[in-house]
Amino acid sequence: MNIISRTILAFALAAGIAPAFAQAPSPVPALPDTERRTSYTISNTTCACAVGFALYGDSTDYGNWVEVWLNGALVSSANYTITSPSGPLATLPRPITDAVLTFTSVQTGTVQIVGARRPRRTSQFTENRGVAARDLNQALTDIVAQNRETWDRTNDVAGRTVRVPPGETMATLPPLAGRANLGAVFDAGGNLVPGASVPSTTFTAGNGIAFSGTGPTTITNNIAAGGGISITGTNPLTIAATAGASALYVRPQDFGAACDGSTDDKVALQAMFTASAGKTIFIPAGSTCVTSAPLNLPSNTTLVGANTQSPSIKGIGSAWPILLISNKTSISITGVWFQGSDNVTSWTSSTVGAIQFGQNGSAPQIGSNIFLRNNKFSGFNNNYWVNFNTQGSTLPASNIIIDGNQFITATADIPTDPVPSNNSNSLIIFFSGTAGGGRYENVRISNNFMQADAACFGIILFGDTYKYQLIGNHILRPGQTNSSHCTNGFGATNAYGITVYDLNSDGNPSADGIVSNNYINSPVGSGIYFAGNGASTLRSANSARTTIENNLIVGQSSLDSLLPRGAISINDTTDISIVGNSMYSNGTCINVAAQNAGDVSILSNNCTSDAGGSNGFQLTAGTNGSSNTDNRVIRGNHVNVMGTALTMASTVGGQFANVDIAGNTLFGVGGSINAGGNYFAGALTVGSNRLSGTANFSSITGGLGLLLNSGLSFTASTLLGIAAGNGSQVFVSDGTPGSACTGGSTGSMAFRQNNAWKCF
Repeated sequence: MNIISRTILAFALAAGIAPAFAQAPSPVPALPDTERRTSYTISNTTCACAVGFALYGDSTDYGNWVEVWLNGALVSSANYTITSPSGPLATLPRPITDAVLTFTSVQTGTVQIVGARRPRRTSQFTENRGVAARDLNQALTDIVAQNRETWDRTNDVAGRTVRVPPGETMATLPPLAGRANLGAVFDAGGNLVPGASVPSTTFTAGNGIAFSGTGPTTITNNIAAGGGISITGTNPLTIAATAGASALYVRPQDFGAACDGSTDDKVALQAMFTASAGKTIFIPAGSTCVTSAPLNLPSNTTLVGANTQSPSIKGIGSAWPILLISNKTSISITGVWFQGSDNVTSWTSSTVGAIQFGQNGSAPQIGSNIFLRNNKFSGFNNNYWVNFNTQGSTLPASNIIIDGNQFITATADIPTDPVPSNNSNSLIIFFSGTAGGGRYENVRISNNFMQADAACFGIILFGDTYKYQLIGNHILRPGQTNSSHCTNGFGATNAYGITVYDLNSDGNPSADGIVSNNYINSPVGSGIYFAGNGASTLRSANSARTTIENNLIVGQSSLDSLLPRGAISINDTTDISIVGNSMYSNGTCINVAAQNAGDVSILSNNCTSDAGGSNGFQLTAGTNGSSNTDNRVIRGNHVNVMGTALTMASTVGGQFANVDIAGNTLFGVGGSINAGGNYFAGALTVGSNRLSGTANFSSITGGLGLLLNSGLSFTASTLLGIAAGNGSQVFVSDGTPGSACTGGSTGSMAFRQNNAWKCF
């Protein structure tokens, strides 16, 4: 029989009809006596973290099995998955002991996985038969697991619900509509009830808080003391600084300086600066610190004075400059009065009085981030009061702000010097390197007050400054105390409010500037003076790309002809717009001279003067002959002067290119337009001007685009000289064409066409 059975089984196996043997599920493990919670800290990952405890939930709705918290916020089950490496959740036997949590996108922070099984039983054991021990273990352990999750939320030690002590009860909260937008308070019976609306009501508070109101409700402070701070007491709460003052700022007195106005504190002051990089240095009110030697400042220094009512730092002896800032960055100086002692006797060798900023190093940020705000300067008879110098540097110096400072000059600030070329001094001056080296970028000089009677230059940019703003400065009487001291080798009177000058003639002029809203009173030479290198005819070598706008200039006086003079003077530089300026009682309002290439636009300015000999606009052509590309646009201006409103001068070797004179009011007792003999490589357009006084073009050589202005005077030679080969069409009203007209007519109106004049 055994042989037969084995034979039948062998045939069955060969035929593939052997009975199947299903694998029995693993035994149900015991439930650990620990909280059903697992925590992780992750960074920029989807987690893929083990759940860490057995899951008994049926179906696949794992969002009803656990809660997932990220950084204290409950995460929706739509933003994560629960899987098992053992197989699909729907078919795995319970409990699942190797479940894995994975976020749908990368996360960073603290992750907590908490058991939160929703109780339900969707099927029952089959009745009238025995129940397997495993089935009972699974069902009972599932129930106990849910009990444990509930206990974790409510137990006395680690519970997460509001509870009261044994023997007490708490009333049910009111419906949602009765508690929405209200504070939670406890009533006289200790029950949690809605309170007053928080935005409209105050409460009686605990330590450190002083609220009033009914209730009362105590709100305990949650304040932690930081470094150098202590918190003591209850109602009132006392917050005190435990750190010494030296941890917050330093004073000269902390380093032994007397600062009494007479004791030489140079050693103590230098020790203070050397030890105070990165700190704030404070000079208290009433302190006048004296030094007989220059003081070197480190980078990252903040110097603050209490006020400018008394001198903060005074230089004596050879303390020139008072502050020396060489190859340093991030310097801020505010509220300091720098006082000199006027002890320089000669300007033969140049010296700096208050502050010298030097940059000739190789670090990219050296010389950058310099801020001078609300300081006062007085008593210096040095050549330069505040001097920036990048000569010798190949790197730019950037982000420089000079704002709200006072400069007070006096007669004693001018020493006697026999060398004319040395006789000049400047309040704020910038020197740059050559060939673009040491260029200044992002410079703002604004809102400074300059009592400049004894100074030749208020603000001067020598060399290359890029992206600059000179705005809102108040400059009074530059050079008026003794204008003869503001001389150079030519003997010219050089006293200017604002000067921008390509002194090194390297073809890198200051550019991309705004000169706006400045008030300049009684300048000798010019209120605003721009000068190029005077050598190159290339436009790029002289292009300022600057707007001079909305400035008020009063009382410019010098009329010498050695250099262009006027409220605004432009010399050998181009691409400048002069717009909306007001000029009163000046010797000349706008003087544009010797420009070689580019454009100058003079638009919507007001020029008025009742001074004898005063002139409006003076235009002088460049020096490169018929190849000149010098264009002038004079439109929409109002000029009313005792001299000539508009004067033009050119030569065969220095011609205008194109000149557009239109829409102006030109009133001059000495004449409205005096063009004399003029030469044009391009065209002259004169139209729609209102003229008072003689308007004369004695001769014109070159192109004549259009003359449509009444009151213009021409000689016969003028019209004939407009060129038979020109072919231009010209209409002249109220002119004097005379014998130039064909047919002998001498009418007062003429029209030129096909190289002949028709008169009416």
